[in-house]
Amino acid sequence: MGGFAALLIGASDYEPAGLPPLSFVPRDLQRLGEALRARGFRVVLPKARRQVSTNFVNGEVGHFLRAARRGETLLICLSGHGLHAKGTDYLIPEDAHPNMEPFWSGCVAIDWRNEVENTPAAQVLFLIDACREGVQQDSMGGTVGWASRKALIVAGRKVAHLYACSPA
Repeated sequence: MGGFAALLIGASDYEPAGLPPLSFVPRDLQRLGEALRARGFRVVLPKARRQVSTNFVNGEVGHFLRAARRGETLLICLSGHGLHAKGTDYLIPEDAHPNMEPFWSGCVAIDWRNEVENTPAAQVLFLIDACREGVQQDSMGGTVGWASRKALIVAGRKVAHLYACSPA
């Protein structure tokens, strides 16, 4: 029980999307992984077969949260280009198509609420190293309540999002 685990995913080859490449991302994640391993973390640094796509990121994050050990502390680091639209932050995948309308519909929403609700982990920290260019400043308001049993199960879980860049 307990322990520490990290999932490190980086998008860097944006040539097909028409965005500048981020050649430093793979090296930075490799160095971060080495530092975390030296401190006792179990580190997962998955490699995409072709490109870091929305499906790849969602699949890896979802699986990592579901496969966590009971009581574990998780670090999920996502690095690449990002954007902010309609109250949501996104990681832009490498296969983003510049003609997508709206553009963010092909991006990775930084929102794994359902997966976090069901993870056996005790704490989850999302570290997002992606500048978030504001596309449209519009916030979705309101909250959705849980059933009392679900609230008791989740009450002790801690989740945080740490961004390296502020919104535009």
